[in-house]
Amino acid sequence: MEKSLDQMHEENERLRAKLDEQEKEIAQLKKLNEKYVDESRLFHALMDNIPDAVFFKNREGHFIRVNNAWASRREGVTPDDAIGK
Repeated sequence: MEKSLDQMHEENERLRAKLDEQEKEIAQLKKLNEKYVDESRLFHALMDNIPDAVFFKNREGHFIRVNNAWASRREGVTPDDAIGK
């Protein structure tokens, strides 16, 4: 069964509306991603430069992040060395 011109026009309009909706959602997600990237950069800058020793552990008690100040207080240990320990 072939679609009438009116049916095709209506379907086209529905698809355009859905596309507009998806484009808006994509724009919102891009903004959220930019905010996340900015916050992540700020966090890493803080962790890399704060003079206080800072670390995070997971529920199992393993290090998931340590900063340079923490590592510098342990001879021969880098932040990467501590991860997972």
